[in-house]
Amino acid sequence: MSDTLNKKEVDQLLDLFNKIKLDLQDSSFPTRTNRLEAVENMKRVLKIHGYTVLSGPEICTPDEMTSEEKKRFLGNQSNRGGQ
Repeated sequence: MSDTLNKKEVDQLLDLFNKIKLDLQDSSFPTRTNRLEAVENMKRVLKIHGYTVLSGPEICTPDEMTSEEKKRFLGNQSNRGGQ
């Protein structure tokens, strides 16, 4: 992955950032649909920057991961070169 973004990536990011923005003037809590859409857009931003994004509603600690999940996770970490 290059350290610079191309025009297509910049355009995609600008669009995603506009979709992710929260209306701070609105005092109501965003709906679940709106929150999940924002999460999906945030994942797309991370992917554009070269990160591997794991999908799923579960969040776990390293102690809860299987050995296969740990290998996959640690392999993804080393492929990013310390980002």
